[in-house]
Amino acid sequence: MSGWEYGRDSDYLAHKSTQARISCFTGSERGTSSQCPCCGHRKKPRGRTWVCRRCGFRGHRDLVGSINMHQDVFGIHLKCPRSFTYRRASPAQNQES
Repeated sequence: MSGWEYGRDSDYLAHKSTQARISCFTGSERGTSSQCPCCGHRKKPRGRTWVCRRCGFRGHRDLVGSINMHQDVFGIHLKCPRSFTYRRASPAQNQES
């Protein structure tokens, strides 16, 4: 795995964090986008928007996963944002001046 791009990136991150005296660790993201970050209700995500049937929370699937990972790693419950803007990178447009 160390020959893969991911392996090199994680090795580089570990090296740089050690130099800066910052603890670095990896974790599994498995199941993080299938649990509501507000009430804990579990459901299989479908599509990009995650909607909780129990409490009504609505958010982008990646947002749900990141909130849940933060809670798992740091043990701190984050407030769920009421709104968010998801921006997708797009190719640069050639504009004539």
